Amino acid sequence: MNKEQIKNSLDHFFEKNNLPSEKSMERMLNYKKQKSKKTLALYPKYLFGLITTIVTVSCIIFMLGVIKPTESTVNVTSKYSEILEEFNLEKVQIEPLNYTFFNVLVYEMQYFQSAFWTKEEAQWHSFDSLIEQTAMMTFAQSKGIKVKDKEIEELAKQKNAEFLQEKAVTKYDDLFKALSISENEFYKDVLYFNAKYELLENRLLKELRIKRENSEEYSKLYSNAIHFYREVAADDITSFKEDFQIDEQLSVKQLTPLKEPVEVSFDYKNISALALGRNANGELEFIHPRDTWKYILEVYAEMLYKIDEGNKNYIPIAPNTYNRYKTSLKKLAENSSSKYQTEAIQLLEILNIFEHSYNEDYQFE
Repeated sequence: MNKEQIKNSLDHFFEKNNLPSEKSMERMLNYKKQKSKKTLALYPKYLFGLITTIVTVSCIIFMLGVIKPTESTVNVTSKYSEILEEFNLEKVQIEPLNYTFFNVLVYEMQYFQSAFWTKEEAQWHSFDSLIEQTAMMTFAQSKGIKVKDKEIEELAKQKNAEFLQEKAVTKYDDLFKALSISENEFYKDVLYFNAKYELLENRLLKELRIKRENSEEYSKLYSNAIHFYREVAADDITSFKEDFQIDEQLSVKQLTPLKEPVEVSFDYKNISALALGRNANGELEFIHPRDTWKYILEVYAEMLYKIDEGNKNYIPIAPNTYNRYKTSLKKLAENSSSKYQTEAIQLLEILNIFEHSYNEDYQFE
């Protein structure tokens, strides 16, 4: 644009007598020329920046393509694509094994049931139960079944209310003390865990249109869930078993047969539940202690009931009440006026031998 063009373009803004001076138009013309040169001079810099950006982004995309995702994300699902297809599942979503829940199961089995179990037996059965429950939760979540935290929380609170009502009877204070856990930990790791399991299982059964009453379909579902879980969580299971030293094959205790008769007040020769042998320490021990305990509960039922008859809430003899009952039996055995004196003396002799089968697993007084 020359001076004449600038002058013509300004005619409609200014009156003819008030047009800018020649020097002003000269400066305007020089400014526009300089601005054009400056703008053109910047293009190479912008171009260089653009090229740098493109190259950087390209490198990042290339690197992302080269870096492999961890097995805990994408590859877990692709690794087990065949078994996912076999069971018609969406993904692999493994429910972690719950250590606190397992310890509680073991304790409850040893102390809150009427039977005695060795620590090994209790762990074996509890581990089996934990695997079943965890497998079903893993299977359901891998199927795409979802439950909201709020739903789990509501059911857990309901279970907590029920737990608080029975706490005085089952003496969970002893459990908390023995396992060094708080009520909050029990709520989170046991009640909340159970609530989540219950909700997931119910929704899975609804999704698959399976009823618990149909034992064949229900059993098949559990079988499939356990098979799937053992496949995808093999490392977790191995690590858990190592931590607790769990052998999925129970050891069998070997007793030496009696070489000569022994003097006891019960018929150990003709009653199989009272059959005797000797352990590695040379002590007398019942060959079938589980049968022995059943025999005790049946044959001495009346006397055992009389011992606790005065209590408002009758609690039968069990591992967690055993020592209290034994103390009462000793008093009964010393009472010559009691019609149960002879039975009490005989039962105490049986119990003293019975304890040899579990002296490493319980604290007897």
